[in-house]
Amino acid sequence: MHYEIYIDVVFCINFVMDYIMLSITDGVLRCTNGTRPAVRLLKRYAAAAAGALWVCVIIVFRLYGPVWNIITYIPACAAMIIIIAGIKKPAMILKGIGIMYLAACLLGGFVHILYYYTTFGYMVSRPDYMPYTASIWHIAAGTALFTPALKIAYTRISARFKIRRFVYEIEIEHGGKKICLKALCDTGNSLTDPYNGEPVNIICSECLNMIIGDIAGCGYHLVPYKAVGTDEGLIPVVRLDRLILHDGQKTKVIDKPLFALYSGEFAGHEEYRAIVHPALMGGTKG
Repeated sequence: MHYEIYIDVVFCINFVMDYIMLSITDGVLRCTNGTRPAVRLLKRYAAAAAGALWVCVIIVFRLYGPVWNIITYIPACAAMIIIIAGIKKPAMILKGIGIMYLAACLLGGFVHILYYYTTFGYMVSRPDYMPYTASIWHIAAGTALFTPALKIAYTRISARFKIRRFVYEIEIEHGGKKICLKALCDTGNSLTDPYNGEPVNIICSECLNMIIGDIAGCGYHLVPYKAVGTDEGLIPVVRLDRLILHDGQKTKVIDKPLFALYSGEFAGHEEYRAIVHPALMGGTKG
């Protein structure tokens, strides 16, 4: 008894499955946030192709045993995460591996239920017992139609249950210098300049000092503010050259944004160092 293995079929199946799991992992970790959609797609393709190629190498050269299993389950998965996210902290790579395996378990359980507890399994494996036979072309056509519909449904449902606060990657440019940091988009931030009605973002003074130095030479002015749990007061506001917001799939550029300098620490200072006005995320001027 022997089995015939078609290596091209093995590669295609593993490529598709790896791409699905890597897309889920990338969506959770936001590894490619801030990159162009084409670059993001190429990174996922490259990582999925690397994982599928490794499986083909194992089969062709019969690399079986505990050592090769360990290489497959840890370093090979880590290599796919590195291809997508780049060489970052080891904790990020380990987190990506964990999310990949969690996605694989969930996806495997879904396929198992679909195959064994619905008529789909009989349509594929036992066509003689079914009045309708599902060919590979029917499955491919159904997948092509179902995937966009699932994405649209997910987008609309998640939009209805959207939470108030989101953390994004931003870039601030001024005077030829640039800093990259994480910022919180909070709908509770209603700070505006009373003189012209423009929305005002908030940034910790420590970060802003990296690109402007002394605030006295930036032509700052004071605007009144009031925060929950604090007294009313005045806060210095400066106008910078450019703000770049990386909002998942999109990148927004705001010229001449206003930033208020906050001398304290935010509640989530380890996660974000600035607060973006929600009007800017909506593409309006306030």
